[in-house]
Amino acid sequence: MCVFKLFKLLLVLMFYMYMFVSGLVVYIFKCNYLLVTLLGLEYISLSLFVGLVYSSLLINLSMDFLIIFLIMMVCEGVLGLSLLVMMVRSSGVDLYSVLSIMRC
Repeated sequence: MCVFKLFKLLLVLMFYMYMFVSGLVVYIFKCNYLLVTLLGLEYISLSLFVGLVYSSLLINLSMDFLIIFLIMMVCEGVLGLSLLVMMVRSSGVDLYSVLSIMRC
């Protein structure tokens, strides 16, 4: 029974690491558009949050840190979307190549 529990824990840990690495790959290699970059960052944050929830439930820790982490995730998303809206309104596109042309 203990081996099955250890295997289940390892399988869940590998799933969250796969989520994190796939979000990191999207963030690194698909960085032409600001929206895709923001989605990659949100996916990385979401995978970290889900992993923290699972590990805190496993160890029976309090959820206070998770609430603060969730608030920081929301603030990061709002700042990114506001920058995206400001950039699209000023230039019309969300390409990173336009940022070097614009004098922000």
